[in-house]
Amino acid sequence: MPTIGSKGAELDIVIRQGATFGPMTCTLTNPDTTPVNLTGSTISAQIRKFPSDNTSLGIAGVIVLTNASGGIFTWQFDAADTADLLADDESEEAPGSIYQYDLEITDSSGRIIPLLYGKAKVFRDVV
Repeated sequence: MPTIGSKGAELDIVIRQGATFGPMTCTLTNPDTTPVNLTGSTISAQIRKFPSDNTSLGIAGVIVLTNASGGIFTWQFDAADTADLLADDESEEAPGSIYQYDLEITDSSGRIIPLLYGKAKVFRDVV
């Protein structure tokens, strides 16, 4: 049975605690390869320990529309924010801690469109 839906693309990321992740530059294109016009849109990203937990630590990404009409934006998680992510003691059995993240657009008409989601594996900073 076919399935349709909108959840975005799954992409796992790896972050070292206390380091900047990014910036990552993305260009959104339509199926005909023309750029998506992002004028009037907002893009947000967040990391949480559990997706449904509104009380746990939530880290917001920094998003910059570098060329809205050309569909180009950059995103990153700042070092000051990733420093707050707790990393378990690493071992061969459990290297790093697993968080969840997502990246989504709210377009100019108010529609929320998921772009990316996945696991954010956090490794401990060496102190």
